[in-house]
Amino acid sequence: MGISASSRIDDIDLNACGGTHVEATGQIGGLLIRGMERVRQGVRVEFVCGLRAAVTARRDLATLTHAATALSVGRLDVAEAVDRLLAEAKAANKARQKLTEELAGYHAASLLHQQPLQGDRRLVR
Repeated sequence: MGISASSRIDDIDLNACGGTHVEATGQIGGLLIRGMERVRQGVRVEFVCGLRAAVTARRDLATLTHAATALSVGRLDVAEAVDRLLAEAKAANKARQKLTEELAGYHAASLLHQQPLQGDRRLVR
């Protein structure tokens, strides 16, 4: 196995190489694709392979299981539960803001009525 300055996949990719080259693809082991994103005119693929793929998959499963337990849902329902919680939190924040504004109005009115009339006006400081 050797290390080269660049890696090329004809008609797909050419980039700086930071890894060890293998003689056969079987030496790579398992492959876990972590994500894909569009960049400029292509697609960037994030992946891990070999033992790192197994370790990463186990860690991801543990994290997902922990989240599912905390949310009292199945693992496949975590994303939906998080979306629901975020929507509920947003609605609760709006309601809290509205109630805070109403309370401030009632407080101002209370302060106003507690002050004695000075002529035809009440002064609140």
